[in-house]
Amino acid sequence: HLYTLGVSLGTRFRLLGEFSDLEDAIAQVRKAVELTPDERFSKAMYLDYLGTLLRDRYERLNDVVDLEHAISKHRHAVELTPDGHHDKALYLNNFADSLGCRFRSLGELDDLETSISHYKRAVELTLDARPHKQVFLNNYASSLLSRFECLGEVDNLDVARATLRRALELVPEDHPRKGVLMLSNGRAYRLKFQYSADDSDFVHAVASFMDCVNGSMNYPKTRLRAALQCARMCSENPEHTPAKLLYQAVESVLGLIPRIIWLGHSVNRRYDDLSAFRDTIQASVFTAISTGDIKRALVWMEEGQSVVWSQVLQLST
Repeated sequence: HLYTLGVSLGTRFRLLGEFSDLEDAIAQVRKAVELTPDERFSKAMYLDYLGTLLRDRYERLNDVVDLEHAISKHRHAVELTPDGHHDKALYLNNFADSLGCRFRSLGELDDLETSISHYKRAVELTLDARPHKQVFLNNYASSLLSRFECLGEVDNLDVARATLRRALELVPEDHPRKGVLMLSNGRAYRLKFQYSADDSDFVHAVASFMDCVNGSMNYPKTRLRAALQCARMCSENPEHTPAKLLYQAVESVLGLIPRIIWLGHSVNRRYDDLSAFRDTIQASVFTAISTGDIKRALVWMEEGQSVVWSQVLQLST
């Protein structure tokens, strides 16, 4: 019951962003862990979820102690679970997630190498028919792309692209997870373009990003990230970019912002989101100015102000 309550609180935190829900979830799941002996199969499940919650708190408060505890809980969950258990791959994946988080924060390459190893093992342990397989493939590919960015070894890029192709073959056409894979695919081609300067890689990157943006079933945040990356890539490479494509990407950003700042979110979260998107709107206006389209820059500025002020008025009431 403690664990179930913790999961419910954790789910509400992810939906509404209320920090008190996260704190309560951690407290409930920690009690469940303390009351459960290692011999019970459920102990690993409790440890794994506690690790995920602690990582969530680290991402909110940036207290490295939470991240270290998260890694410890994930490691314990993996150690308690035999290879034949159906959840072993999930625990390996979540362990790798926390190691990857520490790599991004502290830059220790050993954390990245270990996370790659765990992601790969999670892929190997999971049948293609299991719904988590595409998630594990995507995470494995993304970690390889990070290693390519660090070391410049093109083999990592090639394996990542092949892994993403395999994941895309497994996911249904209208599944929202396909958007996440298209976003990663766009990132892979963007990195390949930076390495090779091949026009075809630029075309594939932009196509992947825009396929993600235009997928109505994709998660709004995923679509926004794809639109932002596409707009940034186009503005950085004007010689490869038709103006129409750049405008489409930026206008997608402006159109998606109201879908991210949801009225059901807490006031504090909506203020934080508005602050973050203000920078995006300004960057979009500067992009239009850099292309010499002053009229469009003014239109975007007015649209951006309209989005921000409509939210501010709703917050004030």
